Amino acid sequence: MIKNFNYILCFCFFIIPNKGICQNWQMLGTGINNIVHSLYADTVSQRLYAGGWFTQAGGLNANGVASWDGTAWDTLGSGVSPVVEAILTFMRYNNKLYAGGAFRNIAGMPANGLATWDGVQWDTVPGIPQWPNPVVSIYSFLEINNELYVGGIFDTIGGMYSRGIVKWNGTNWSPININLDPNFNRVYSLEYYNGKFFIGGNILSGSIQDLLMWDGTTVSQVGVGLFGGLTEVETMAVYNGELYIGGIIRAVDGNVGNYIVKWDGTTLSPVGGGVNDIVRQLKVINNELYAVGNFTMAGGVPANYIAKWNGQQWCALGGNFLTTISRIETFGNEIYVGGSFWIADTDTVKYIAKWIGGNYTDTCSVVGVNEITGAENGISIYPNPVSESVTIYLNEKQSHPAEIIFYNVLGEKCLAKEMKAERETVDVSKLPAGIYWCRVISEDKKILGTRKLVVMR
Repeated sequence: MIKNFNYILCFCFFIIPNKGICQNWQMLGTGINNIVHSLYADTVSQRLYAGGWFTQAGGLNANGVASWDGTAWDTLGSGVSPVVEAILTFMRYNNKLYAGGAFRNIAGMPANGLATWDGVQWDTVPGIPQWPNPVVSIYSFLEINNELYVGGIFDTIGGMYSRGIVKWNGTNWSPININLDPNFNRVYSLEYYNGKFFIGGNILSGSIQDLLMWDGTTVSQVGVGLFGGLTEVETMAVYNGELYIGGIIRAVDGNVGNYIVKWDGTTLSPVGGGVNDIVRQLKVINNELYAVGNFTMAGGVPANYIAKWNGQQWCALGGNFLTTISRIETFGNEIYVGGSFWIADTDTVKYIAKWIGGNYTDTCSVVGVNEITGAENGISIYPNPVSESVTIYLNEKQSHPAEIIFYNVLGEKCLAKEMKAERETVDVSKLPAGIYWCRVISEDKKILGTRKLVVMR
């Protein structure tokens, strides 16, 4: 089962001084003709590999798989059966490129979800059972200590039982005994953090669901765990010493965050208010954590299917994609994305695009708005709690106008008003009951003060 997932120069037309129109994303050659499910930058062959439901790449016949060298597309043999089968993940291991996915044949050979490419031809992997009994689908790879961990949907590989996850040393398979439920055994993501393995997906081991921690012997729950019948982990990444987890993770189901949470080794916690829909992939690029998926908001700011997190706030990446971005990768120090999109910034990009920057400017959220205390706080508010109107006082005279902004607990801007004098009254009767932060910012963007406000109904 597959989860729902000519070179154009950028001309800037100057309409008025210092106002330019320029795209942020660029098509690769003539693009690809259908959905991209996977991207992988291989430092050995110096190529970017793409897998998906396409039949053409750069005008070449490319059945479900192709490579990009920075200038042109190339094919990898006759590939897989496109549209109905797809390569979902790649990994360089022991001088071969491993391809995993939901395919049954590759280059005309029975492969059942796993195959290798040596740069010239495809080959099968010993020990993979023959389709259709059983069906094997591979979603994730992780190399640790020169061993390849393989996650997906299967019960037996190499003639041994090892449901959902198994280990390969290039010659032999070894089982991983984590006792997954036969009805919830889809391993979509693998990560290694603080000396332990983290296994994510649509999985169940005893009472632990969707995210497991394994020390090589024992399976345990991660913090308070994840909740919800629709919950699944699709991606994980280690960033700034913490493990970030993305997928279908909803606060309304009792989870600590929306579609993305983080683990510091002790506690699961939210990530700046999260995003508003599925996170498909997380990747660290230039010391920032990038997220792509089905979402259109991140930390309360518009972010069409891609956003980045710097440890404090979410920022949009300036692209107006029309549909989902499934994958993000870096190749040649440049950022590439793939998915089901056809348009970015009103330009045709055909399912895969490269970031070129253009006239991009960060649009960022205000996350973790904390009250300034003591003498440093330049404002006072009254009454508090409040139900109708609140008055904000400047503790010191301000010669220029300021702005009053109210944020909710997610750091989302809820209300704003210009402050022209030392005292300003604001109607908050339309704000829902809850905790807010009232912040006053001067014309030159200096924070004059921040106070917590409780709205009651």
